[in-house]
Amino acid sequence: RLTATIAEQVATLEAEIDASMLNAAYVLQKADEHGALTLAQMEALKKQTGMNDLYISDDRGVFIEPTTVREAIGLSLLDIWEGYGMLLTGESTYLPSSMKLKVETGEIFKFTAIPRANGNGIIQSALAVDSIETMLNTFFEQDYSLESLYLFDNANLVLTQNLASDVTPPFTKGQQVTNIEGIVTYTFK
Repeated sequence: RLTATIAEQVATLEAEIDASMLNAAYVLQKADEHGALTLAQMEALKKQTGMNDLYISDDRGVFIEPTTVREAIGLSLLDIWEGYGMLLTGESTYLPSSMKLKVETGEIFKFTAIPRANGNGIIQSALAVDSIETMLNTFFEQDYSLESLYLFDNANLVLTQNLASDVTPPFTKGQQVTNIEGIVTYTFK
């Protein structure tokens, strides 16, 4: 029952996060429609929408200024995943992501991408998994006697890490676990 409750809570929160990220992308799309944005304007939009990062690409999918992640400028979304090309060709108008490794930093994030209003590039919003970990911490506060709780993706990448106090973590967020067979993703005291 506990794992079903946790899974339901994560799914509900992810749906809420996806909606929030899409709204943030639309806000950025609308602002971008009215002319070139400055980094200061992007930073203000990032704060206003509650996002960790905001990105703008050119018509080739390459991140350009005023993207808020300086390390991303010059990187191509198409090198990260060819599927982003669907936003450039009009085959898709919305591409949310599951939790995944952020190429620039190795942190775990969610991303939402939509086309730029003028059609010559991509808008992307990004949010760290901190809010999911915060929600998962409530299971420790409710004293289910949990020592650790992890979410993994289908390739065994550690997406979240929640620990009771004084517990040595068996995994690290962002770590690729090579042998997950027999590993229980939650443990009890």
